[in-house]
This record gives sequence, C-alpha cells and structure tokens, in this order.
Amino acid sequence: QQHLKSLFLFGALGLIPFGTGGIKPNICNFGADQIGDETESQREAQKKFFSYFYMAINVGVMVAFGYLANVTTHGIPGHVPLEQ
Repeated sequence: QQHLKSLFLFGALGLIPFGTGGIKPNICNFGADQIGDETESQREAQKKFFSYFYMAINVGVMVAFGYLANVTTHGIPGHVPLEQ
C-alpha cells in the first residue's frame, strides 16, 4: 500500500507536469505552423484553430475537475460504488 502511494505521488507531482509542460507550449506552435498567415482565409483558419484548441482545453478541465471529482467523492450508482 505504501509503495502505491509513493508511485501515485511521483506520477501526480512528476509525470503530469512533465507531460503538460512538454505538450502545451508546443502544440500551439505546431498548429499555427500548419496554417500560413498570408491571406485572410488563412488568418481566419488560425483563429478557428486557436478557438477550438482553447475550448478543448477548457472542456477537458471541466470534465477532470467537475465530473471526475464527483465520481471520486460520490461514485456512480450501479457502476462505481461509493466505499465508506
């Protein structure tokens, strides 16, 4: 049990920030690099890309902190039991 706690702590404090720090700064640049900015339609496509990108991040945060936090504290009747 103690081994799993330390493994979880390492994952939460080590791997998650490492992965987040590696993908978030780069994905914006890679996405913007795929679309030029010479014409008005390309600039509009970049605006759409960034709008959808930030919307996806915010929806992911809502699911993670909203839904998953409720599942861990209250369970899902019939699927995830609430253990006392």
